Amino acid sequence: MKCVGWLAVLAAVAELGCQSSTMTAAKLYIKQEQPQEAKKQLALVLQTEPENSEAHLLMGKLLGKEGRYGEMAEHLAHAERNPKFQSEVEQTRRHFWAREYNAGVVHAQGEAPSYVMARHSFHNATIIDESALDAWRNLAYV
Repeated sequence: MKCVGWLAVLAAVAELGCQSSTMTAAKLYIKQEQPQEAKKQLALVLQTEPENSEAHLLMGKLLGKEGRYGEMAEHLAHAERNPKFQSEVEQTRRHFWAREYNAGVVHAQGEAPSYVMARHSFHNATIIDESALDAWRNLAYV
């Protein structure tokens, strides 16, 4: 049993040892829910390693949480080039797309619909995933 515990510790140390201290700091800031500090660290990582797919993925997620969907989409596109992250990129894209799309539907319905807000949300959904036709269709209606 002790052997398994030590193996887990060694695996964690090895994984952290293979990445820069800046990337490790960014991940710690994310876990501590300090997104601004995490973004600073990720920006430093991307300055020295512009093709770091994981840094692009994490930056994209943080930007998505801020509603900065254009920048999020750019970072996710970079991350998606690495097959290792394609599934997580798609999941992230779907999450933010659904959030904006559903907000648009809510704004467009009800007793006092807000078509301006609906248009804004559907537009955001088209930025997040320009291939998803539902958002384009609803954008045309509002």
